[in-house]
Amino acid sequence: MAFLKTKPLLRYRPLSFKDLTLLHTWYQQAHVKQWYSRQSFDLDQLEKKYKPYILGKNKIQGFICYSHDQPFGYIQYYPVKHYPWDQHDLKNKLSLSAGLDAFIGERSFLGKGFGQTMIQRFVRRHIWKEYAYCVVDPHVDNKKAIGCYNACGFTLHKTILSEENEPHYLMVKKASSA
Repeated sequence: MAFLKTKPLLRYRPLSFKDLTLLHTWYQQAHVKQWYSRQSFDLDQLEKKYKPYILGKNKIQGFICYSHDQPFGYIQYYPVKHYPWDQHDLKNKLSLSAGLDAFIGERSFLGKGFGQTMIQRFVRRHIWKEYAYCVVDPHVDNKKAIGCYNACGFTLHKTILSEENEPHYLMVKKASSA
């Protein structure tokens, strides 16, 4: 496994309608389907899903992540108080927490450290400006994501059940541990 020896130049561009074809392509990738979106979407369904994000009609902000000029991943965040998990037990942290979801869509970027770098930089640049906590919820069997989040400083808060009744780890990172 080849890991990044130097920090790559990364940038995050807000999601736009012109990104939907790229997202659709990524959603067809087995590694994305397995952990990020188990539901199949055609392009129209994907537009319906992401249109509120793009138009700012909900509280979720999505971004395409680039290494130099190559798009390779998707990352989004949202205020947890608007999208709380059942039985989250975040109590007084709820209004201070951002939820984060991310995936690498380009296979050639997998296993090289881009996920960790993408998440760490995004949290530092976007989340800590407004929130004291960042929360993620990987499936308990998604060992690569859990390892990545651990490497980024997230710790296990508790095990929760998804809407599909599957176990996920609710993991939290506090801003002071940045």
